[in-house]
Amino acid sequence: MAPATTTGPAVSVTGPATAWNGPRETRLRPEHAHRYPWLRPGCWESAAMTADRVVAGSLLRGRAGTSLRSRPLRDEHFEFRGGGGQTGVGPGERPGREDR
Repeated sequence: MAPATTTGPAVSVTGPATAWNGPRETRLRPEHAHRYPWLRPGCWESAAMTADRVVAGSLLRGRAGTSLRSRPLRDEHFEFRGGGGQTGVGPGERPGREDR
């Protein structure tokens, strides 16, 4: 059996000042956890997956005003990291799911 290999150094995130160059991630702020009982507050997760879960959760709960065209993750409810840099999206083009 071959030994396990890693693709890069381990990244430790200890606070908001820590740089993160990975894919776009988000975490629910604990003070807004009551708005999203199906999400775990304080845990970094893929922003795209979290957005899908927020929209699905809102639709399943029959929340009026749930829009598929607006941004589902509100800045005051979530923290964001990563996803910076060049996305390869030109003027007038929509970003890919992971680039949002």
